[in-house]
Amino acid sequence: MRRLLIVHPFVQAYRKPFYDQLSASLHESEIDLRVVENVPSPRLRDRSDAVTGLWAEKVSCRWFNLLGRDVALRDLGKLPVREGDLFVVEQALKNLETYPLLLRRRKLGYGVGMWGHGRTFSTRQSQFLAYGKTLLTRQAEWFFSYTERGARHVCANKFPQRQVTVVNNTVDTARLLEDIRHLSPSSIEHMRRSLGLTKGRTALFIGGVDQAKGIEFLLEAAKMTSARLPGFMLLVGGTGSSMDVVREAESRGESVRSLGRITGRRKALALSVADILAIPKQIGLVAVDSLASGRPIVSTKDSSHGPECDYVTSGETAVFTQDNTEAYCRAMVNLLQDGTTLQKMQVRCTQVAHQYTLHEMVNRFSSGVLEWIEHRNFRGLP
Repeated sequence: MRRLLIVHPFVQAYRKPFYDQLSASLHESEIDLRVVENVPSPRLRDRSDAVTGLWAEKVSCRWFNLLGRDVALRDLGKLPVREGDLFVVEQALKNLETYPLLLRRRKLGYGVGMWGHGRTFSTRQSQFLAYGKTLLTRQAEWFFSYTERGARHVCANKFPQRQVTVVNNTVDTARLLEDIRHLSPSSIEHMRRSLGLTKGRTALFIGGVDQAKGIEFLLEAAKMTSARLPGFMLLVGGTGSSMDVVREAESRGESVRSLGRITGRRKALALSVADILAIPKQIGLVAVDSLASGRPIVSTKDSSHGPECDYVTSGETAVFTQDNTEAYCRAMVNLLQDGTTLQKMQVRCTQVAHQYTLHEMVNRFSSGVLEWIEHRNFRGLP
């Protein structure tokens, strides 16, 4: 049986359903999925969301700080590599094990593909590093792009279009919708009462609670909003290095409630009692949560957004403001006070959501793997 080995820094909880379903899908084509995983970087360990599965292949890893960046060296030397194996590595310069993996592929007869954003979205990158990432990407036999925009960027930099698969990166929205459907009105009302919420006046943040996500910016904007909009409350769902700042604001009596890490039914409840999502920076897969739950995002015109930000549309399923707390506050107040516009945006979110399902992502990824194998066969590769 042919093997597909995905080298992943660590598997976050939201990614497990994808690997479970991808493993089953590939097995039907006699391909064994192995996910080579290890521990998260020091910067991300506070989020406490690493998981594992039956497909896991654990390896040791050392993390270094190089010029302010986390750099990983994973030990792939003990992996039993076979001729015809296919590796999919993260499209990232920081993963040092990628380079020897690329150098040995012809000698050992395995293939190396990549998956990722296509270009760097969430952080600023120098032209030198951007060019280095382009050169690295060109070494791949196949590229699995999170979104269409990422694929266009890769192809514009001389990667063959016929060797690119767009997967439309997403999460398990079917499970989320199932959890939401099974909520009783009494359970939703109980959560509102327990948190002191006013219907039509609640914003929810979901994600890593750290500086990169703009938590302090959001808390300041929430404080301003509560002063102008009686009954306003900000719910913060997640964990991270800025949790103390959130708890301090809550202990001071500000209009914020810390929910901690939310998954499953608790996440469905949080989305159901909220009216909008407040995500000032780095919109990523939360865009999928927004569409599936019918909760439009209020964000800023910030350069840190991930490629999944393309899933939402300004004025239809999201509101984007200038990058300052006054403009952000005003946008939340206006949307929460305008019930007609809010309802239209909520409905539009649910209308768009069907485009980004986990089932479709698995199908796209599996099809890409099979096309990659056909491409190798055409070239006479094992």
